[in-house]
Amino acid sequence: MVSATGRQLKALVANFLSEGHFAAMFGTRNGRISPLDSSGASLRRLFQPLIVLLNLSKIIQSQRIHEILPTQSVDRWQASLTLKPMSRSKLSPTVENVLKTARRLADLSEAKTVVLLAEEAYDFIEVKKLLRGKRLLVASDLESVQKAAEVDEIDLVKIEHEPQTRSTEVSHVLLEAIADEILETGDIVVAVYSSYDKDHCDTVSVIHLAEQLAKLTSRDLQRLETQVPLDTLRIMVDLACEVGREGREGKSIGTLFVVGDHRKVLKLSQEQVHDPFKGYPRAECKIRNPRVRESIKELAQIDGAFIISADGIAEAAGRHLAAAADDIVLSKGLGSRHWAAAEISKATEAIAIAVSESTGTVRVFQDGKIVLRIEPIGANMKWTDVETEPPTGS
Repeated sequence: MVSATGRQLKALVANFLSEGHFAAMFGTRNGRISPLDSSGASLRRLFQPLIVLLNLSKIIQSQRIHEILPTQSVDRWQASLTLKPMSRSKLSPTVENVLKTARRLADLSEAKTVVLLAEEAYDFIEVKKLLRGKRLLVASDLESVQKAAEVDEIDLVKIEHEPQTRSTEVSHVLLEAIADEILETGDIVVAVYSSYDKDHCDTVSVIHLAEQLAKLTSRDLQRLETQVPLDTLRIMVDLACEVGREGREGKSIGTLFVVGDHRKVLKLSQEQVHDPFKGYPRAECKIRNPRVRESIKELAQIDGAFIISADGIAEAAGRHLAAAADDIVLSKGLGSRHWAAAEISKATEAIAIAVSESTGTVRVFQDGKIVLRIEPIGANMKWTDVETEPPTGS
């Protein structure tokens, strides 16, 4: 039985011969090898390609090829050598027309990037050719699609398979791309995805990221399934976004708000600095009061977390959270503030809202997980109430 390495080497030799490298390296004329001269130069030229192939086979067998070539180049090269190449779906005429429409819309809207939410492992190099100079960004939760994009060296956003609407998925992809610094908040993109036929792209949208990120729907917070009233969450998320966007005194700052289940949160925390809310009547600590919100923005520079009750009272500030929780996984780069937010949201029924000092990004935590992420933008958010009606019978 021929090993995988043997098959790869065989395919490499076949490719070597078929593309004319044999003649170029052997110095043949009209398919005939030139006669040996007295110095033996032709003999050395004759065996040089064989020596190269033998050395190459040793590299493959020792798995050292990744030390010599970039990983993506190696993956694509190995995929081209296998006798069973990676399966690719053929672009249907409909999908081709949709992609051409996306290119024309990108030209009209001055968008530089086309975002393709792919359900099939296409030949993405061919897709890119159809876009004629536009940057291609592929997003998918399918391993086969992800692998194809990596082999074709196309920008990729890997997403998790979750039951959600397509518009929510598009928003999630855009947020991931911004977080990965593939896109910027001021970009204009054209998104291509399937709305009606799961297996075929049938929808094209022009998206201004600054406008898209400025719109949050009530459903974004309602889906948290928390006992914290929606109005309280809205106020605190708005406040967190203002802190992330504006900073204080010309400096970016980070902070942490813990909303709901305040009695248990207070038990799992301790006073880190003097509590500025201590001793004030509850009526004077309502976050619905603009002066209280402005005070919170000023106090966001102090160390520790703000504790907010479900009914919108600033219970405490400057608290050190001491909750401990297991089974928490966060992305690399998130610091102690985000870990504290994850742990307190896991150990209690509270919602934690963390503002990143370095980027201004707002992350909302529930049950130890990030459930909503909001990137800083130049304009205030616009909350939109979305009402839906069940389909009527025909």
